[in-house]
Amino acid sequence: MRLYYALINQREYNTSFSMLSDNFKDRFHCCNPDGSYQIQPYIDWWNTIDEVEVYSVKTTPRSENSALATVRLIYHRADGSVVENTHYYDLIFDRAIDTWLID
Repeated sequence: MRLYYALINQREYNTSFSMLSDNFKDRFHCCNPDGSYQIQPYIDWWNTIDEVEVYSVKTTPRSENSALATVRLIYHRADGSVVENTHYYDLIFDRAIDTWLID
């Protein structure tokens, strides 16, 4: 999770977007007329954030291929406001690319 938000802070949106599972993208970023995922709304939203501070991450295994991540964040918004939030993410392990994805 720390890597994901570091990529967001570096504006490496294509790489951070690739850390989302197809299931996540189907729910929140589907779909262009050609069936591809819509990355532009994702980029537009993250561009409203100047910086994300990761306050804490706790990962709880559920099985060999799934886990729950509890992430406490501080968003420094482009409008000058600061928002603290806790997110709960399902994680799945993608054996094809040998990494964890946000599901």
